[in-house]
Amino acid sequence: MLPADQHPQNEQPFDTASYQPVNYQPIHASLEPVVERLNRFQPACSPLCNSHWQQTEAVLRRHARQQAAVAHLGQRALLNIDLPKLMHEAVTTVAQVLKMQYCAIFELSPNGSTLMLQAGTGWQPGLVGTQMGTQPNWLFGYTLAQRQPVVIRDLLIETRFGCPSLLYSHRIKSGINLVIPGQDQPFGILGIYTTKFWSFTQDDIHFLQAVANVLAATVARKKFEARLRLMERAIAASSNGIILTDVQQPDNPVVYVNPAFEAMTGYSASEMLGKNCRLLQQDDRKQPGLEVLRTALQEVRE
Repeated sequence: MLPADQHPQNEQPFDTASYQPVNYQPIHASLEPVVERLNRFQPACSPLCNSHWQQTEAVLRRHARQQAAVAHLGQRALLNIDLPKLMHEAVTTVAQVLKMQYCAIFELSPNGSTLMLQAGTGWQPGLVGTQMGTQPNWLFGYTLAQRQPVVIRDLLIETRFGCPSLLYSHRIKSGINLVIPGQDQPFGILGIYTTKFWSFTQDDIHFLQAVANVLAATVARKKFEARLRLMERAIAASSNGIILTDVQQPDNPVVYVNPAFEAMTGYSASEMLGKNCRLLQQDDRKQPGLEVLRTALQEVRE
């Protein structure tokens, strides 16, 4: 096996900064002799030059695959698929793109004391649902405390933190852990691991961060949608008549009425939506209380 610093995945791209362009002079003579010479010309390039360009091409191809994978996951998230399904697709995609044996998403409990393996690929059967502690002297707790990517080059000689039993039992040697952001606290951790000694590139870290951001945005949106549905159910169940209008649209139309409003007024939602509240006044437009309401609205008081 090649040493980590000679692995094809870790070779540095060709240094284009050292390349000196040629100053071409305009050609005023006929181009036919030039074309004939170019057809016979065979550029000379050393094996080292070829190797550099092959490395550059490999880096560009790998970067393109990573960008395409992030775009695909983002599109899947917009389709509003279930979060567990999206997480499963994310760990599978990440493992394939980075050619890693293991990938996992750990969700942090509300009190922050444990992490649960919610999705993974490569692990022994039955491990999804396993819980682990978040003590700062162990890998996962250390990652949460750092709030930045934690790169593991050789877990066997790691001194920053202890090795979790999950990784030890799978003989993990190298990997990356990073936090999946959340609103009040991190959602969890995204990690990739391999049983080989591996030197990860900055592009690999950026790719993982992009995937973590897609997951974080999806989690935030689904939490917002859940709160919105809860509020809608609460308003619908209220015994008070509730009517909502949109002041940003012309003539301040009604956009929502709850069932209690329908029962109290006799107007159905279909009759009210898109109409102005003047519909409720009919021809009685000079009620004394209207001026009181207008004044309260202008003074922003109840």
